[in-house]
Amino acid sequence: GLGCSAALAVAISRATMLASGLPLDDDAVMQRATAWESVFHGNPSGIDTAAACLGTCMRFERGAGATAIAQPGDLWLAVGYSGSSASTKEMVEGIAKLKHKRPELVDKFLAAVRSLVDNAVLAIEAGDALALGRFLDMNQMLLAGVMLSTETIEQMCAIARQKGALGAKLTGSGGGGSVIALGGACKAEEVASEAERTARAVRDAWADAGFSAFITRIAPAASPGAERAP
Repeated sequence: GLGCSAALAVAISRATMLASGLPLDDDAVMQRATAWESVFHGNPSGIDTAAACLGTCMRFERGAGATAIAQPGDLWLAVGYSGSSASTKEMVEGIAKLKHKRPELVDKFLAAVRSLVDNAVLAIEAGDALALGRFLDMNQMLLAGVMLSTETIEQMCAIARQKGALGAKLTGSGGGGSVIALGGACKAEEVASEAERTARAVRDAWADAGFSAFITRIAPAASPGAERAP
């Protein structure tokens, strides 16, 4: 999970391009990595490849590619694995069945998620980690409302919030998988920030509860706002 095949594809693409004396142009790297991903997934959206290549906050829309978000500082996240996973295909089919039975519910769900994404982008650009965390929590509530969450996922989100996370939600197709929790924001390359300490506290609490976890730091893009397509 967590886009590991895309990360491997990007790493191998960069390695072979360096070995061939080619410049590490992001578009060229993503083109090669997407070809690799097509072998694994048939028709990948491109979001995992873009995330692995850019390594920063971005907004992705299929067909339009990735747009890096101009964040003013670093974000600290804790990522924990619930210990179980579900078939992405089955989860997607479940939403399709729900849309057939209750189209108005799914339409409202998708509209609400899009609105949260729009506002989350503004929060990141403004460096408002508190607002971003609230949007993560609201997104998790929406996902639970269409039966994509699990009891374990909810437990992990609760642990994260108890340890000071500003927000937490599942990541991926749901039905299991992983949880991301926002420790907070800090100045670029700041050392021993409160955001980092919170992310570490969440990670350690998850580990104490039996979940494997790690922390990660999301730095601003080298060229904020640049349009990139996989």
